[in-house]
Amino acid sequence: DITKLADCEGLENNGTVLLHVEQPKVEEKVIEPLSDDEEIWAGAADDDAGEPMPEGEAMNKELTDEQMDLRNRLQGESAELLEDGDKAAALAKLTEAIMVGAPTAMMISKRAELLMKMKKAKAAAKDATAALAVNPDSGKAYRVRGRVRRYMGDYGGAKEDLDSAQKIDFDDSVSDMHAYLTKRVAKITALAGLEEKRAQVEADMC
Repeated sequence: DITKLADCEGLENNGTVLLHVEQPKVEEKVIEPLSDDEEIWAGAADDDAGEPMPEGEAMNKELTDEQMDLRNRLQGESAELLEDGDKAAALAKLTEAIMVGAPTAMMISKRAELLMKMKKAKAAAKDATAALAVNPDSGKAYRVRGRVRRYMGDYGGAKEDLDSAQKIDFDDSVSDMHAYLTKRVAKITALAGLEEKRAQVEADMC
């Protein structure tokens, strides 16, 4: 309530008025802290720089029939080696196929996926990005990059990639990861907002 000074009993000219102001308490929303993420790959962001990729015009050159046959043969050999469980040899053959020239986004995405299976997260993310440069609508490339970013702890980037992947080509196999990332990013955002609010309150009290 507002009271005029003239209505205050016993108040004389030049008197001292003591004001007691009560600020209403604002209930702070309770947000549970982030849980530990046991699926982060240790050292995932520090692995090798990746596999070779054709440069310049070699990325888009028109292949001869012989080159096409060679590339197809190498891809087939890579697939057979992968079926036999020899990931390293399969990777080498697939890289040979890519280096023939003019690799498709699918070829590069397959190598990215293979690198992911070998837990080479940084190299896999690099290949997925290269695949998206060839085809910006590659759901597979977004899906692979989203998964490896999640294992690297880049939750925001991982969520964005899986958002795009699921819009382009929905895949139920990453639905659980996508849901996990959506919730975790929301919590990270909420916690950051809470910290900002606390900092502002402390600044106002100074």
